[in-house]
Amino acid sequence: MSFPHAESYFFDRAAEPLRKRDVLAPTGTFYAAPIRMSEVLMEYDPIVSETDGSRWKPRACGRRGEGHMWEGWIEFVPLGSGSKPVHSRRESTQPSRDALVYWATGLTPVYLKGALERARFEPAPQPPVRRVAPLFDGPAPEPEPPRSPPVTTPHAILDPFDVYAQGEDILIRQLDALDTARLRDIVRAYELLNAEDAEKATRLDLATAIITAARVASRV
Repeated sequence: MSFPHAESYFFDRAAEPLRKRDVLAPTGTFYAAPIRMSEVLMEYDPIVSETDGSRWKPRACGRRGEGHMWEGWIEFVPLGSGSKPVHSRRESTQPSRDALVYWATGLTPVYLKGALERARFEPAPQPPVRRVAPLFDGPAPEPEPPRSPPVTTPHAILDPFDVYAQGEDILIRQLDALDTARLRDIVRAYELLNAEDAEKATRLDLATAIITAARVASRV
């Protein structure tokens, strides 16, 4: 789906209430009049509903909510007869109008189709939960912490000495396929570096330590 260039409108108190100018926007057409009531922030190209083939004109709307936060939703205007406009629930809450406009510029066609489905086909309301009295006055007590933290032994995902016996290039390829955390586990498990050096070592340092240790062991 492609979006046209945007036309932006801004508020000018010294002249007319609204004055028009052309402004390039990432997607759609947005209206930048800083008013306090509900407003259309951006309009998008029509989309086709996946269920029945109907066409809808989506547009992001917003207003200032409680606590000076801004809330946004999406309206869908049908482009054919037989359908009424629908709108989604609140899709975003932002700290300012500019942030809400920025959110509106990033909506993708996939997101808009999902919002249309949510707006048209709301799930059936769930029956109210039957209120019953709890059996206990509060949650179960937390278990006592262990007296000393358990000592975890790092687990090496491979034996570098056995792999090196098959060839140094094989060991290098297998090490290259592992992430840094797995390389660090190998170094710790075989005590190739002390704990402090192993924690600070880079990926290259860890791989070098493993290959060097395997190379030396093969000569013994």
